[in-house]
Amino acid sequence: MYIRLKNKNFSKKVNDFLEKNKIKYFFALDGENIRDIPHKKLWKDIAYVPQAKSTVAAYTVEEMVLLGRSSHFSMLSLPKEEDLKIVHKVMEEMNLTRYAHKKC
Repeated sequence: MYIRLKNKNFSKKVNDFLEKNKIKYFFALDGENIRDIPHKKLWKDIAYVPQAKSTVAAYTVEEMVLLGRSSHFSMLSLPKEEDLKIVHKVMEEMNLTRYAHKKC
């Protein structure tokens, strides 16, 4: 998995520094190197919601968190009650509940 930074010079300098100093690194999820995790399982465990400078519609914070669960339901289905429970639990853990209905 590669993380692409907008400033290519910065990411190149970081890479050069790590290689020059022979620093070994990897990204882990629950202690497992993400390169060893099958893609389907990895994207069930990681939520990615791209950020854009302009949007057609404004989403609430709750809807944005729910977008992170999109890999758990099919394209044309609606989120289930279990999905909403998980979203609310995560928002509570992250202290975001008071922003649930605020537009992003």
